[in-house]
Amino acid sequence: MRRGRIVEVEAYTDDPASHAANGKRTRRNEVMFGPAGVAYIYFSYGMHHCFNVVTETEGKPGAVLIRGLDGIPHAAGPGLVCRALQLTLRDNARDLVTDADFWIEPGRRRRGEYAVRTTRVGIVKGADLPRRFYLLGNPGVSKRDRRAEARARRDAS
Repeated sequence: MRRGRIVEVEAYTDDPASHAANGKRTRRNEVMFGPAGVAYIYFSYGMHHCFNVVTETEGKPGAVLIRGLDGIPHAAGPGLVCRALQLTLRDNARDLVTDADFWIEPGRRRRGEYAVRTTRVGIVKGADLPRRFYLLGNPGVSKRDRRAEARARRDAS
């Protein structure tokens, strides 16, 4: 069994960077319109699989992209997460609540860890929206934002 702690995510709702922007439904993104707690996995740039968790109520698109894991080597970045967990399109629409082989369970922030809120990575539309979150100093984080980290430290004091 592969097991990792989620340490970096990006949120996508009905915003310009979402696959479901303006309520657009396609074969690829149909899972985003379904119930929360389901895996939304897509193939990106013809090279990488990306793993998201559907988060909104049925009919309202929204998902959180899992960008980084701690506890699994080389899982800092969405494509690397899927590679480390061996996730492909065959895992799309799997129920993360009832599936006995693939699930997410609650975790806890460790003493001294700071949550950083910043903008998403690698997008043009909606790039200014602060919808990326990560744990400061964790090796599973794919890209750091030093200004956001300074804010997080200041706010935690």
